[in-house]
Amino acid sequence: MRDLFDKSDLYTWTEYTMQIVGSQEKNDFGDLLLYLLYSPNEQKLYVTVAKAYNLRPMDITGASDPYVKVEQVYRGKRVKLRKSSCKRANLNPVYHETLEYDLPLNQVAETNILVQVMDWD
Repeated sequence: MRDLFDKSDLYTWTEYTMQIVGSQEKNDFGDLLLYLLYSPNEQKLYVTVAKAYNLRPMDITGASDPYVKVEQVYRGKRVKLRKSSCKRANLNPVYHETLEYDLPLNQVAETNILVQVMDWD
């Protein structure tokens, strides 16, 4: 989280497009669009999973059943894990789902967000 706060103002909705990388030799897994907002008054972090595109087919049918896992980690320990819905047989899924995390202001600097795009089966 520290890097995000250093680079932008998370007190307004901030857009992030990130390339999805994997542990395999070919790292072209597609792209993911997220929006982040931190509300200091509510002490909450909102992560909107907007969409993914150009996902790599993971099923033998040439499709994928993607969902997104967003994990809040504080000082190396998982605090909360939330998941988007699963979009069946879709390589360009649209989610527009907002995930909410409690995040006290004094924990922001030591909190990380781990985002993973997974195939359901």
